[in-house]
Amino acid sequence: MAVPSSDLSGEWKKRSKKRPGGQKAAFLRTGNDNRAEVCVVVKGCGLPVNRIDQAIACLACFGDILPAIMSNLIAFIVVLIALVFAMIIIRQKPKSLGEFFAALFDLINSDKPAKAHRADPVQSFPYRSKGQLLSKGEMAFFHALKKVVGEQSAIAMKVRLADIITCPGSEWNKGHGNRILQKHVDFVLIDPNSTSIQAVIELNDKTHKRERRQKRDEFLANALSAAGILLIEIPAAASYDTEELRSILLATPRLQDTPQ
Repeated sequence: MAVPSSDLSGEWKKRSKKRPGGQKAAFLRTGNDNRAEVCVVVKGCGLPVNRIDQAIACLACFGDILPAIMSNLIAFIVVLIALVFAMIIIRQKPKSLGEFFAALFDLINSDKPAKAHRADPVQSFPYRSKGQLLSKGEMAFFHALKKVVGEQSAIAMKVRLADIITCPGSEWNKGHGNRILQKHVDFVLIDPNSTSIQAVIELNDKTHKRERRQKRDEFLANALSAAGILLIEIPAAASYDTEELRSILLATPRLQDTPQ
């Protein structure tokens, strides 16, 4: 406990003596009471008496209020535990000590299902269904194409280019593989029994007039030609005439057997 300087049996005395390394030790004593001694080691010279006195007073004051803080904290914890016990007794009404502890355990673990639900990665994904695979224009062409090819060909939609053509591993690692991984084609005609590729069909809307898209179309045509796969390009429209579409398909040698 801090004792005011006026209450000391003698005045605070300061003495300094040299320590190794150029440091000084400042000693303070309370008059004739040598039991209260403080040593403060500082660089260069000792601290002023009044500052050391203030520091000692602050530490002593903290020591006085620490028991009060601890007692209040313990009292708060006891009250909190009592409230929890009272809530369990009122809500659960346990008939035995075992039921009481079972209710307490359930209360502690009651938030685990909610945490597990929040941690579910499926719930955190931002994805949603687009509803349908084809746009209105693509759907109109699909129905017309289905009428034309009949059972002669099956129709695959939005196929990845890398699932149609490939290249040797050495060429793939040189960058040719990456050029086809992210590209898709609109429709692919395949044999309904063997799934062998008959032709690739691209609908060319107004976006194909852009310079970047024209470069993509040029690459697609050259890649399919190198792989020996037929590419049929058809202008996009709101509706399609089946007879006109049949005549386009009949102009290709591989699809000449398409039923009339």
